Amino acid sequence: MAFGTLKADTLTHSTAGSLATNFVVNGTPKFWIQYNGNTNVTSGSLNSSSVTDNGTGDYSFVFSTAFSSTGYSCTGAHRSPGATAGTGANFDQATGNTRYYTFQEEASAANFNATQISVTISGDLA
Repeated sequence: MAFGTLKADTLTHSTAGSLATNFVVNGTPKFWIQYNGNTNVTSGSLNSSSVTDNGTGDYSFVFSTAFSSTGYSCTGAHRSPGATAGTGANFDQATGNTRYYTFQEEASAANFNATQISVTISGDLA
């Protein structure tokens, strides 16, 4: 099997129209993870080399391939079935990793270990 390079400026579908390839390249997430903060188990990921549990509700996700800058976009959600839903996910961004915090949705806003943590990041890789 031979591997090569496919170069195109536009993708065209027979009935759905056309799309410039820069939208595909720039708009595709470069990192995602589904992680359990209680068991420290990753059930699926892309561009993830490791996870560090820094304490209750505090995780560092390390990238296999770094981002070109800290100006990437992070989206995250977390919850624990049967428990209070999580909110207030903050990110501390570096080119080689991001730190994610899980908070309970209540007046105390205390950190907790969510059982379902999903993070998706879009941006340019180095």
